[in-house]
Amino acid sequence: MRKVFITFLVCLMCALSAKAIEYPVYIKGIQVTSTNALDVLGDGTVTFDEETFTLTLNNANINTGSVEAQGMTVGINGMTVKLIGTNQVTSNSYSGIKVTANATITGTGTLKATGADCGIMFDNPSYTSVRLSVTDGAQVYAKGAKGISGDTDYSSTLFISGYETVIHAFGTEFSMGNLQFITLRNNQQIVSPEGAVFNNKFVRNANGDIVAGQEVVIMSPLLRGDVDISGSVNIGDVAELTDYLLTGYSTHIRLKNADVDDSGSVNIADVTELIDYLLYGVWNVTIHEYVDLGLPSGTLWATCNVGASSPEEYGDYFAWGETEPKEVYNWNTYKWCNGSQNTLTKYCNHSNNGYNGFTDGKTEFDPEDDAAFVNWGTSWRTPTYDQLLELYRNCTWTWTQLNGVNGELVTGPNGNSIFLPAAGGRYETSLGSAGSGGYYWLRTLYSGYSYSAYDLSFISGNVTLGTTVKRYYGCSVRAVRVS
Repeated sequence: MRKVFITFLVCLMCALSAKAIEYPVYIKGIQVTSTNALDVLGDGTVTFDEETFTLTLNNANINTGSVEAQGMTVGINGMTVKLIGTNQVTSNSYSGIKVTANATITGTGTLKATGADCGIMFDNPSYTSVRLSVTDGAQVYAKGAKGISGDTDYSSTLFISGYETVIHAFGTEFSMGNLQFITLRNNQQIVSPEGAVFNNKFVRNANGDIVAGQEVVIMSPLLRGDVDISGSVNIGDVAELTDYLLTGYSTHIRLKNADVDDSGSVNIADVTELIDYLLYGVWNVTIHEYVDLGLPSGTLWATCNVGASSPEEYGDYFAWGETEPKEVYNWNTYKWCNGSQNTLTKYCNHSNNGYNGFTDGKTEFDPEDDAAFVNWGTSWRTPTYDQLLELYRNCTWTWTQLNGVNGELVTGPNGNSIFLPAAGGRYETSLGSAGSGGYYWLRTLYSGYSYSAYDLSFISGNVTLGTTVKRYYGCSVRAVRVS
């Protein structure tokens, strides 16, 4: 009996003293081991498959805070980082992601890597070349003093493939460099800055200067209707799109090019639109351009006003919650009241403002009452107060002219910009402040009283946040993209 007990005790001690397997993979300073692999951070957003060496990020928000560490270190040769949803990796002291071995970032999700030093950096501790591959539709954003930086002493290669894959890199010192090679497949190209090329270890602009303070974007160029990425729109695109819709698979397909009606999805309506274009040479649905300003939320802002065809054009004027311009703007012509500010019939939170005490508790107008949604389609909405607040706080605002038109140039953290013309506003039958002021609706109702709503206003370079305008006034709408 004593012998059995001793044997049991020895086995127990061995089990207790057995060490967990440690991997050269770190998440905000926490090493990945066989013990924590199934839930590295304890919140279900980061897991590690020990058989395939796959690190999965599922809507992870990784921030080192005050800890001095890389946001994430990828150190197993041949490992994969799989993206699901939107993931953010931030280091406030070092780099967002440090790559020390050959690795692949894949998946249809998004990865935003931000670091005090680099967004993504290569480090070759084994004194050999390191390759980072970004494939299969991954959307990667890298931001820091250096956006994406290779090892200064040893060979570093960035390999990009997949028609839906997109790389954004922004750095104040340089946006993408110290790389021996950038290998592009599936028609991937440097599309921004215009004319930029990879030369002598850095991405350089058309003048040959290293790109800094401006975003480098690598992607397969968008060409509406060029489903098979041939460089032109023809009957082959119809065949490719039809095959994809029937089987769910196609040899070569660029989904963003295939969404020809800009609905946010690919369906039979796109085939119809594509055939009509090939027959008549004109698209039935107008595509509206947008800009990624590098905002924390990823919000995409339209390049021109609803009703306009260029950034400096004023466009149409809408009463709040209405979807068509009109000749007269007052309470008598306003859709959601019975002739005065205290007879509101929709969007009312104060009984003294509602018709016969009417309230409905709505704080934002519905899509069917949104001028952006109705006029431009389901991919567009009038911005919220929070979206404007983000634009106001994260961008540089400059009073300037575009093609002789006064307005505000709004420049985002990545160097991209939009222009808001000083289109003025409409009251009764008059247009006021055109050329000196701009008034842009938000879809958020004012909480103080229900006959006014929030807007963005500026007068000759004075930008004011949180102002309100009576709902019957005619103001401009600058849309944001929602899909």
